[in-house]
Amino acid sequence: MSQVAENSTSNDLPQELAEKIESLAHASFMLPEAARKAMELAKDPNCDVEDFLVVIQRDPKLASDILGMANSASFSANIKIASLQQAVVRLGFRQCRNLILAAAFSSLMAQWPARQHVVRNALWRHSYTTASLCQRFNREFRLRFEGEEFTAGLIHDFGRFALAFCHPELCHPEGHIVGEETATILELETRVAGANHCQVGAFIAGINEMPSFLTDAIRYHHSPQDCPPENLLLCSLISACDHMGRHLFTFNSAEGYLAEENPWIALLEANGSKSIAEGFIEKAETIMSDVLENMKSNSLANL
Repeated sequence: MSQVAENSTSNDLPQELAEKIESLAHASFMLPEAARKAMELAKDPNCDVEDFLVVIQRDPKLASDILGMANSASFSANIKIASLQQAVVRLGFRQCRNLILAAAFSSLMAQWPARQHVVRNALWRHSYTTASLCQRFNREFRLRFEGEEFTAGLIHDFGRFALAFCHPELCHPEGHIVGEETATILELETRVAGANHCQVGAFIAGINEMPSFLTDAIRYHHSPQDCPPENLLLCSLISACDHMGRHLFTFNSAEGYLAEENPWIALLEANGSKSIAEGFIEKAETIMSDVLENMKSNSLANL
């Protein structure tokens, strides 16, 4: 048995499921080597820009995706970024690390079988919506994240992709809209697969040696109150924006959203800014409408 499978109990996965995911990891769930190496370099504050660029350029697809994301409405502020070097200099290593992760995961999802495209596209759109909401929320309420909120929002539901890949019967659960996430989805997943998408996603993040902020955001986005203190603010943000994103997914409109019923705003306020709750009730519909409108013209919102 492999080391990852031996450690699966820490992720609450049954051994059979852990071994199945690990057996698929290198073909379907692993980040490209260039992305892994670039993330390691990005941790070093003394890293040379040229060394960083050399690693990224070893993977032309990754380099192209990073430049595309850097020029998206989410990051570019309407200022064209012409080269990877310009992206690194302008955005910084920390932001580029998050772009690398986002680009690598979108590339993984784009390669999945044609028979799963409907589910994959629906889940990706929800994930991208959540990421955009996190980014807008971060700016609106000055939470001081530097791109990690976008990346965490983008991959918070990666476990759902993996479960759909391993258990196709979860792609079209009876009585559910494709890609919809209801109150009973965790129970359904556990009944079918032996674990839910939060547990599975965190397990895959562990295989990829993701930073703890991503692992925690994936694992606790349905229960942010259980998140370790160092990542509680980020996890609360993901959970609050996931709640907003689900409304947009279901209704394709911000109309009718009851901001006061978002269950995670109080937790977010307790760990962030004391002015969030009041401002959120006032601004939620505008934030959601703006994000929805931006998604219409954003090519990255659809794989």
